[in-house]
Amino acid sequence: MERLEITSVIGRVAQTAGVLEPFICGAADGLVYYVKGRYAGAVERINELVAAELGRHIGLNIPRPVLLSVPREFIRHGARPDLNDLGEGLAFASTEVPNATVYLPGDPDVAPSHEDRRRLLLFDWWICNYDRCKAKPNLIVADKVIYVIDHNCAFSDKSDMEGFLEDHIYSDAFDLLGFNREINEPLLDSAMGEWGEIVRKIPDEWLEQCSDGQAHIDKIERILLRYKRDPDSFWRGVIQ
Repeated sequence: MERLEITSVIGRVAQTAGVLEPFICGAADGLVYYVKGRYAGAVERINELVAAELGRHIGLNIPRPVLLSVPREFIRHGARPDLNDLGEGLAFASTEVPNATVYLPGDPDVAPSHEDRRRLLLFDWWICNYDRCKAKPNLIVADKVIYVIDHNCAFSDKSDMEGFLEDHIYSDAFDLLGFNREINEPLLDSAMGEWGEIVRKIPDEWLEQCSDGQAHIDKIERILLRYKRDPDSFWRGVIQ
């Protein structure tokens, strides 16, 4: 995964738009990024990285993720009082989508296809992401294209997934016969074929900041392999 150095802090997302309040930063490549640093927690940053890589692999419009390096001197000599929330070291950063606005369900100018809605529903089911509901879609739109963001709550416990198929923003895309295994299993197989490479992209410092980094990686893998371990329940959308 590409690594860039931070050059500036432009601002910060208001808490009303996200609990983790990502920073808006400039980087050495001249682009702007939404950045989740130490305040987000190491587990949440790992979740973001893994979900972004998997989602992009199966064809979702997820803004390009990078690792943003924040030197100690940048924090020490910065003028903002909240720079300790950003923290030194490597942060998770998503490339800014210019002119993006929050996607509102039912927007008549934006009509995702049934296939796009089903794929996102399957993705969130696969990664156990309960945090894309009708009240909080975690989607943005620019030039009538929808982009998928915010996966810090992915890989959650099964108790958090109760009501998932009723609450998800695209719950209407679920077929009563379940997710189409014939079409989608090869897609997930292909993504899991990159699992080793994705894990190698996780910075060692994030794993060290977890209470047990390897245990969290193992948990993520177990969640992702539900479609192999318990295929009947997975493809029918049943929590087990």
